[in-house]
Amino acid sequence: MSADRPILVGVDGTPASTAALEWAVAEGLRRDLPVLAVMVHQVAGQIMIGAVPYDALPPAGVEAEHADCVRRLADTVAEADTGDIAVKQMVVTGVAGEELAKLSSEADLLVVGSHGHNRFSEVVLGSVSSYCVHHSSCPVVVIPRRAWDREGASHARN
Repeated sequence: MSADRPILVGVDGTPASTAALEWAVAEGLRRDLPVLAVMVHQVAGQIMIGAVPYDALPPAGVEAEHADCVRRLADTVAEADTGDIAVKQMVVTGVAGEELAKLSSEADLLVVGSHGHNRFSEVVLGSVSSYCVHHSSCPVVVIPRRAWDREGASHARN
């Protein structure tokens, strides 16, 4: 453990990521480590316009919206008893699992929430938590659906 190496947490504005951030803050308090909340803006990739490939770029303001979402999540969690823990925020562009795994090389721990998709959805959408477990450079904690599902219904309505 090193005070220079934060607890990294993947956030996306869902109840699963809110639960992961809350858990990461509690663990940061226990370990006296800062928390870095990261939202990954995933660009759709290349699309074809006729015979010409076009790199789909995020519309102006999307990254700012993501940064605002991460800030709001961190502020919400900080309203709880966070003591002297630092909760920093970051937005990066890329594929969520890959970017979190890259950042994990500089982290003490990586925390992600499980969205609880069924197997078909995981095959089609991929699983960020699974990718992180298999590719990260530090230990990974996956907050399971049952940990946030009851609260998630109330978060989703807000």
